[in-house]
Amino acid sequence: MALFKGRSCPPLGIDIGSASVKLVALSWRGGRCRVDGFAIEPLPAATADRGNISDAAIVGEAVRRAWREAGAKAKTAVLAVADSAVVTRTLLLDATLTGDELEAEVVLDAERSIPYPIDRVALDFVSLGACADDPALKRILLAACPREQVLAREAAASHAGLTAAAVEIESSAQHRAMQAAKGDETVVGMLTVGDDALRLAVWRRGESVFVKHEPMPMSLAHDDGPTPGATLDAASRLLDAYAAAMPADGVGRLRLAGGGAARAVFAAMTNAHFGMSVELADPFAGMAAHARVDKTALAEAAPALVTACGLGLWPGDDGP
Repeated sequence: MALFKGRSCPPLGIDIGSASVKLVALSWRGGRCRVDGFAIEPLPAATADRGNISDAAIVGEAVRRAWREAGAKAKTAVLAVADSAVVTRTLLLDATLTGDELEAEVVLDAERSIPYPIDRVALDFVSLGACADDPALKRILLAACPREQVLAREAAASHAGLTAAAVEIESSAQHRAMQAAKGDETVVGMLTVGDDALRLAVWRRGESVFVKHEPMPMSLAHDDGPTPGATLDAASRLLDAYAAAMPADGVGRLRLAGGGAARAVFAAMTNAHFGMSVELADPFAGMAAHARVDKTALAEAAPALVTACGLGLWPGDDGP
């Protein structure tokens, strides 16, 4: 995987969550990725509730503080939208279509299948390769989300004095981060313990096959996080939903991400409870760290920084 395409100054990875802004600054030195800085800045309540930014200026100020705290130099950034805001479709299209013809066909399909007015959505697509049953067709993954979601993130970055190079889907960034840290696996599962929800994402041979959210009941949102029993029950429901949807592809290893992943309940998880290997996600495994980076603090924050790290690993428009 040729990350960065030889660039010495990758964009910043900025993850805007419901309770905080997380920023990661990376660089590419001597064939090895290095963490140059990171920061987690709190956000006022309801400023970015469930991925919807209500005040781009307030979020932008938090991004600016994170940029300064991390000692970042880059002025471009990659941000993410939540999977719950994105509609995806897999299309089968003629493999001989030229680039312009392919784009026109994708837009036509989007107009027919996306439940938003086409002039109010941000569209993107990527080829998944030839169709196994018919080589004359290729599989295209179409993604669409309300344009206001993208514009709000661009506005927050702009308020902080940064330029948004791209806006990605959150789970795609997470997968990239863990591929870089651990290498590819046949089936990869990640449970993200967020501020207001759990999310299970599963990839098979690098392709997303399952993403589902389980909201945290408001009555359980105490200062110390949801109760252990409720958290485990919610996680079990997500795993059961995956098992029902994909009975032939069990998850053998589950990685835990998000700000709540290191809470006592998850630190105490046993493999027996889920019948699989459970581990905290560390997107920085194998990376170097700048001398100014507090390595202990980085290790403690690693599960919360998975998305931001994956965004910082964005390979560019010509990347894989």
